[in-house]
Amino acid sequence: TAVKRLIENENWPVEVVACEFETAVVDVLVAKTLRAAKQFNAKCILLAGGVSANTQLRARMKEEAGNVPVFVPSLKYCTDNAVYIASAAYYNQGVKPLDQIQANPSLGVMDRV
Repeated sequence: TAVKRLIENENWPVEVVACEFETAVVDVLVAKTLRAAKQFNAKCILLAGGVSANTQLRARMKEEAGNVPVFVPSLKYCTDNAVYIASAAYYNQGVKPLDQIQANPSLGVMDRV
């Protein structure tokens, strides 16, 4: 809501808001990753999943990692993990019509419906 108001009432260009949001997210991801790498004395960092396709994240992680090597797969391997989860559900639970599926946002990864 705050972002919507900023764009509509303050006349901020959507592109500027999107860029600022992306930079803020990258700042947090890089800082937390590097802090964890230091805390656990990591020998390397592997950036993977859909988020690893982000150009700014790839560059910043490599720039700021210092002596810790950063490994990033080719873009063709940086897909969203949701497809894997959906595939597992399809093969493990069978197919249900969409109107029979009820979302449970509190469901744990190992819980069964």
